[in-house]
Amino acid sequence: MRIRDKVEGVRVIPLTPYVSRLLAALPRCSEWVEMPAGVVAQIQGHKPGATAEKHYRRRPLDLLRMWHTRAEAWILEQAGIEQPSAGEEPARLRAVQ
Repeated sequence: MRIRDKVEGVRVIPLTPYVSRLLAALPRCSEWVEMPAGVVAQIQGHKPGATAEKHYRRRPLDLLRMWHTRAEAWILEQAGIEQPSAGEEPARLRAVQ
């Protein structure tokens, strides 16, 4: 798999057959969630670039959570994975010996 990289330009990542099949099955479409670019950058941990982002846009954590949840819901829907409900108890991890 080739992805764009800010440092090297392009990076090649080995892709397993299972993940390759999952990616190939996803529908090809343009913008799927109309998420503001500044929200995406902030969720990814990027520093603000534009003047408006640096001085005027202070997004509360709950707003970022809403957009992040919306993006995750779309990804899970496309993958055919049932979305957990908000009050559902998360699965517990256990040590395997």
